[in-house]
Amino acid sequence: MAGMEVLALINEPTAAAMAHSARAEDDQRIMVVDWGGGTLDVTILQAAGGVFVEQASKGIQQLGGLDFDSRLARSILESVPDHQSWSSAQNAEFRLAVERAKVLLSSQDFTNVPLPNGDSRRVTREQFEAAAIPLVEKVREPIEQCLRDIGADPNEINSVILVGGTCNIPLVRSFVADITRQHPVEGINPMTAVAEGAAVAAAIMAGELEDNDFFVGTEHALGTVVHNDNSPDGAFSEIIPRNHKLPARSVESFVPKFDEQESILVQVVEGDPDLPLSHEDNVVLKEFDVELPDRGTIQEKAVNLAYEYDLDGILHVTVLDNMTGDVLAQDMVQFGVGSDKRSLVDMARRVRDTLDNDTVAGGSAPSASSTGGANLSPEAAEVLQRARTKVLPFLDGSEALEIKRMIDAVETATPGSDQNGKVRSLEDELVAYSYLF
Repeated sequence: MAGMEVLALINEPTAAAMAHSARAEDDQRIMVVDWGGGTLDVTILQAAGGVFVEQASKGIQQLGGLDFDSRLARSILESVPDHQSWSSAQNAEFRLAVERAKVLLSSQDFTNVPLPNGDSRRVTREQFEAAAIPLVEKVREPIEQCLRDIGADPNEINSVILVGGTCNIPLVRSFVADITRQHPVEGINPMTAVAEGAAVAAAIMAGELEDNDFFVGTEHALGTVVHNDNSPDGAFSEIIPRNHKLPARSVESFVPKFDEQESILVQVVEGDPDLPLSHEDNVVLKEFDVELPDRGTIQEKAVNLAYEYDLDGILHVTVLDNMTGDVLAQDMVQFGVGSDKRSLVDMARRVRDTLDNDTVAGGSAPSASSTGGANLSPEAAEVLQRARTKVLPFLDGSEALEIKRMIDAVETATPGSDQNGKVRSLEDELVAYSYLF
């Protein structure tokens, strides 16, 4: 939407390794542990002669800084008996204080966490580490899996790079050092390494770094769901394996289960074929029905399922008649990008209309300086301004109208307890949009 050209999609560990290799002179095998706010990824790459080749990659989809925050929060709340009476806004305030405390404990031995009731709790690094160690230990599995995938031991890794905010935690750094038997590379900023590497990759593809190159591989296997006598509930049939160099193309043949079948359901799956289909790491990205040729036996109705995965992150799926080669169906999977982009376009349009026409969801949009009613408390005025200027322009009609209704309720409420209650209700409603402010 901003006019940026997408040259290719590379995962964050690859970018971080490229940032490091731009400084390193020798060819080497690099392990990147990328642990951010929501996910953990471990990747091993080989850097040789300016070429970056992913050799193995393994991750945990839902494990990151947010989980560390939750563990620390629970340890604090054990000594706060009245926390269940907190409002949504107070809980959001507490979660932010916990996150700040987690960050501070990476550089100091203790800190104080303010509570919404005006009290506070002192938290030590030792207390945080005791709460966090079960999460930290989970990094062992993807590290060891990557080493098994390439048949190597830790001594064959030349450099270990830590990326992402969670890797600033001292316990994480020391735990990874123990597993890999070496200290992480110094001088790599976990918060900027990915951006630096992405810039290097873009320069390579734009021809500005002619002595360098890199290859991108699939982080997860791609396949479809099959049903047979051994797996009546469905099994993961791999079409493009994990760690396959991109762009990739692969074709597999399938037959319907019954002679009389008129159609099949094609399900595009991403994940690990060695795990049960029902495992959380296996995700159905898309599914669609395909009409079969009007022939007699299952062999005569066989189809070829072709997957083509581009550097731009789009998987093209084609279903072909096995006998004639005719295309029976075509589709593509953009891993959520398509729907997300449509949402962003709608959001951008609403913001533009608000700025150009001073209207929100069919009604007028009060200016930032408007304070609504004449008898508003400073707290109420601040909440109203936040709702008008930082939330309303980004909502669609139904959501915007609900917020506008609550704004009107605050402005027309009687000063005192009635108005305060309406303000708290509006604050609670705005918590869901806190990412906007």
